[in-house]
Amino acid sequence: MRHEIAFRASRQPVSCYKVKLTGASARLSTRCDVFDRGGRPIAFDLVPITDDPAEAREYLLFFRQPIACNDPRAPVTLRVRDTVTRALRLAEEGRDELVTRASRADRPIARVEIIVHLPDALADTVIAAAPGSRGVRMSPAELMPYAAPAGFFTLGWKGENVAPGTRFGCNLVRP
Repeated sequence: MRHEIAFRASRQPVSCYKVKLTGASARLSTRCDVFDRGGRPIAFDLVPITDDPAEAREYLLFFRQPIACNDPRAPVTLRVRDTVTRALRLAEEGRDELVTRASRADRPIARVEIIVHLPDALADTVIAAAPGSRGVRMSPAELMPYAAPAGFFTLGWKGENVAPGTRFGCNLVRP
């Protein structure tokens, strides 16, 4: 699973950012990177939020230099790659839900995309809105920048001007 979030400080400096990871039981690796608008790395310290580090599914990123309002480094991009096993229940249960909520945004998010690469063996999968969520399926042209690895195909779900704190996502369903 990979997610990318671009943000800036609006009213107060941002010194810490909480990252929620995939809710899977078996994790292979997690990597977080933060970049400024020019693609240069921004230094941070990563702290797991848990009593048992082997079960960490949330992290706090403490920026060594807080992101200030009108910061020339903004927008800042956070990339998280969370490699997990058995993260989707699609193959076993025939459906799964991928949802997010921008609970810390203070204005509508211009564009939210959920991109999924699935094995060719699941080619009969369809994508639809999750209950209580809006959005539309991405066209093949919109998915071109997200080329699937060999043996996989790509589905995408998008939303524009997604209100802060609202549930946004899609269901993957196999007939």
